[in-house]
Amino acid sequence: MNRDDLLRMFAYDHWANGECLRTLRSGAASGKDVGPIVKRIAHIFLAEAVDYKNSKGEPWRNRVEDVLTHVIMHSAYHRGQIAMEMRAAGMEPAYTDFIHAVRQEIVQ
Repeated sequence: MNRDDLLRMFAYDHWANGECLRTLRSGAASGKDVGPIVKRIAHIFLAEAVDYKNSKGEPWRNRVEDVLTHVIMHSAYHRGQIAMEMRAAGMEPAYTDFIHAVRQEIVQ
């Protein structure tokens, strides 16, 4: 799945969740028992907050989007370290600049 596909899926997910909330509010306003449904939709939203422990053992919770962004930035940070270490060892590091990937149409 590429970036555009992922963005389309997130857009659909956002819309569909909003639609569920809208109809849930309507049902609650009409006096229906929506308790079990609230639990189910809460599960959806809680699944979008990722629980984990960092390397220090500290517990954290983040949105999936934040974790995905972190993964990209974290990789770039360490690729910079790798490039520096390769140069220090007399090697030529890979050319991994984002703009290069776009210009070469590796990234659309």
